[in-house]
Amino acid sequence: MSAATPAWAGFPLEEGAGTLEPTKRAMAIKTVLVVGGKQHGEVRWFFRGSSHHERMSAGAIFLLRAGVEIVEVSRTQAYNRTGLLLDTDRLTKLYPMTGVGESQGLVPTVFSQNRQVADIVRLMRAEIKAGCPNGPLYAESLSIALVGLLRAKYSATCPPIVDHRSLSPKETERILDYISEHLSDNLSVTRLADLVQLSPDHFSRVFKTTFGTGPYQFVLLQRVEKAKIIMRNPERDLVDIAVTLGFSSHTHFSRIFRKLTGLSPSKYRRLC
Repeated sequence: MSAATPAWAGFPLEEGAGTLEPTKRAMAIKTVLVVGGKQHGEVRWFFRGSSHHERMSAGAIFLLRAGVEIVEVSRTQAYNRTGLLLDTDRLTKLYPMTGVGESQGLVPTVFSQNRQVADIVRLMRAEIKAGCPNGPLYAESLSIALVGLLRAKYSATCPPIVDHRSLSPKETERILDYISEHLSDNLSVTRLADLVQLSPDHFSRVFKTTFGTGPYQFVLLQRVEKAKIIMRNPERDLVDIAVTLGFSSHTHFSRIFRKLTGLSPSKYRRLC
């Protein structure tokens, strides 16, 4: 499986199996995150004269910083794994000044158990397999959350970010007006952040402080509330409503509507 599909707006992701054949002397061109799958395996690597031996299992992550040379990686068992390429262009776009992937920002190699990171990667994988129904807003939100966790846990030089700022009344009005006018569009964190001249990661934090939830969840709530109003017109078809409000399909609309209201759209329409 590959995330080469144009619909995916997050970090490139690939799923595969680690073979038993050793990898000899490799230079990490870009920062790579590998997450273990259900099948466990053993990984041994040599770096700067030191030998490391770890168990690759569900929830295990292996983070290799760009520019680091690994002399050898061998495996005593085959294992499933998911790999993400934390490319500099996307890092810079979503999360400026990350400290991830920079020469002084991250310890050269990290092997750790991190269920939060593994869970985000699992959500990314599920989204891609489903055909990316939640659009770029969801993909970027996951990517920003992932880098935030890596930065907080594994950055050697970047202190934790503490930001209590809220959007100003004028900024809030601008964001709300734009979301209302573009509910049918493929909204993105990047575009919303541009409206108030903030980086996507900073915008996400400020947005949550202001509204109590992240941009993706907020937009879903707005779409569902608008759907409730439109459904009062019995002549409007549910499929048409789904497309009008930016859902990828009627199935996607029904799933989100039921999740947020406890009722299917058709049942809600009958009751209202």
